[in-house]
Amino acid sequence: MYIPVYYFLGSSVTRGSATDGVSFVEVLSERMGCCCIKNAVDGTTLADIEERSYPWRLRSLPPPEETAHFFIQLSTNDVARGVPIGVVHKGMDRANIDRSTALGGAEDIILFLRSHYRAPITFFTSWCDNVAYAKLVGGIYELRKKYSIGVLDFYRFQNMPAIAPSEFASYKADGTHPNAKGYRYMAERFIQYLKQTGKSQK
Repeated sequence: MYIPVYYFLGSSVTRGSATDGVSFVEVLSERMGCCCIKNAVDGTTLADIEERSYPWRLRSLPPPEETAHFFIQLSTNDVARGVPIGVVHKGMDRANIDRSTALGGAEDIILFLRSHYRAPITFFTSWCDNVAYAKLVGGIYELRKKYSIGVLDFYRFQNMPAIAPSEFASYKADGTHPNAKGYRYMAERFIQYLKQTGKSQK
């Protein structure tokens, strides 16, 4: 029996820091009967500026070869910590990418995964009260156009049912982190996304 392996690279939203380490990842695994690998460390960045960063952890602990889909959280920590957002590099050479920026780190992750794996790559955004995050979200859409990656956009509620502003607080533990109800909402969106992308790849 085939059990797909999904890999999640992220920070506190992916880990479930406000819900005792239980996030949408565990809900998704239970609902779909899949194998979910969660590589998530609170407070970490897309920018490769320390040994806990997304790119550093990805290189240090490579995902299994049988991974069926990679999901990368568009971290809110880069803008919270004042890390430069950066720009999308014009070429495809990893050596010329400024990995000390958020978009440079994201692009480095894409190129690393593309050079070692064949599975699809999807970035997913977070709920975030920091207005600077909107610019980073815009940058990930530029990367989508360049690399034909997927984007699951919770920040703008693109291609998903939006949560009414009057109800939004009941889905959140704080300005960034979902509560258990919020994670159930996210898991349902991931399930629908995987079903849709599975159809498009057949």
